[in-house]
Amino acid sequence: MESLLERTKDADLDQLVRELAARRHGNKRRGLRVRVWRMTVRGSYAAKRAIDIVGSLAGMILLMPVFAAIAIAVKMSSPGPVIFCQTRVGRYGRHFRFYKFRSMRVDAEALKADLLKKKTRASRRWGGSFGARAWTSCRSSGTCSSAT
Repeated sequence: MESLLERTKDADLDQLVRELAARRHGNKRRGLRVRVWRMTVRGSYAAKRAIDIVGSLAGMILLMPVFAAIAIAVKMSSPGPVIFCQTRVGRYGRHFRFYKFRSMRVDAEALKADLLKKKTRASRRWGGSFGARAWTSCRSSGTCSSAT
């Protein structure tokens, strides 16, 4: 069998590419199967994306009355905007805007320093732990002191 270099001198380059492709896929039939498989996989990704979009739109339409009730409840409970917007960091460090119904005070970001001071004070009082875990362990053991 002559070398590939010798064949490139004499053979048509297009024919050589076809032969190399046939070697790579084994034969033309296998190459066709690989192409069909790739189209099937790409089609399934497109179908999944379409189902995701249609499903999320249907869910939003069905839940619209619930969203309206939540918006009315938030607006009636306290002054300020109904929707809270925050910039968050996502996958690969990409920043995105996150919207949700407001579930806290309007000035919560401004009160952050005061809340951190209280957390430090409570952390020292509860022995380094702060939160529900410390409270439940204290109540179960009966060693809680009264709040002063």
